[in-house]
Amino acid sequence: TLPELSPSPSCNDLPLQEIRLELARTIHLPIAIPQASNLFGVKHLSPFARCYPPALDSIQTPISQQVFLDFLDDLNGVFVAHPGFLAIGSSPMMSFLRVRRYMQQANQELFEPRGLRAKILTTKKMVRLIGLGATDEKGRLVLCEPDEVESSRGVADSRKNCEEKLRERLLRSLDGYVSPLSFDMSDQAVPNNTLERVLNTPSSSIDKVLMRKPSTSRKRILDSTINATIEYDARILDLGKKIQECRTRISSKSLNIDSDTKSAKEHIEVHDLRARLMGLEVEMALEKQLRNNHLREVRIAHAKTFMEVDRDENKVANRILWLVIDQA
Repeated sequence: TLPELSPSPSCNDLPLQEIRLELARTIHLPIAIPQASNLFGVKHLSPFARCYPPALDSIQTPISQQVFLDFLDDLNGVFVAHPGFLAIGSSPMMSFLRVRRYMQQANQELFEPRGLRAKILTTKKMVRLIGLGATDEKGRLVLCEPDEVESSRGVADSRKNCEEKLRERLLRSLDGYVSPLSFDMSDQAVPNNTLERVLNTPSSSIDKVLMRKPSTSRKRILDSTINATIEYDARILDLGKKIQECRTRISSKSLNIDSDTKSAKEHIEVHDLRARLMGLEVEMALEKQLRNNHLREVRIAHAKTFMEVDRDENKVANRILWLVIDQA
């Protein structure tokens, strides 16, 4: 069943065309929520990512975060086919029929009264709907370039969040074409009973198996990049502290002493500090250039791995399904 809905707009006295114009103040860009992953083309083994589109909070009749998450959790409940059921002969068509009935009900009760419509699309159809230009000759999504590793700080988080990095890359590829999503919530609804916990476990394990190869390659590249730059980063950080300290001393002497009353010694001190600052800034620029050159060499050495990761992630991106919400 659908969650209890917010009040629908009252429009008994308006003709249909005026109702649609009034409700046009809904969302400016489509909402596209990706499936968490997709196992070798089997579409009913992964749920849609648990998130909330903030755009739904600013429409004429808002859909709250809790109401939307209840809808999403219920959709995932009817969408995800448990591998054990498939093994004993349960037809994926049954999942399809359940999903279609649920989506019809959700549209009638939750989205259409707000001038919206939700549908489940392949990546190719989603890309066509939002008008994305970053596609190959067959109309498939081409992911944007991955973010560069800028420093060795936060390395532990980077290694731990390889899967999240792929999701971020996927959504960055759609930036400007779809509404933003907020993932600041638990990844999964808390199961209500033991059966639900059992049903939720295999799909989660399957997702981890699917993502392991790209994640392992990403970690290997990340480790090599960090090892190549960590000494440069330490020196750059130290130079940054010295530059800041030098600037603070120059500023202090310049502000606290009137230029007309400075002694020759004080003038020399300020001059020496400025000369030291210039030298530190030149050294910093040189250190950054050396770091970038070394990093480029590492990337060239791992070019094959970069290509493999990029190919795998593009395959995953074009294999998943999307929950798309757009104006009706």
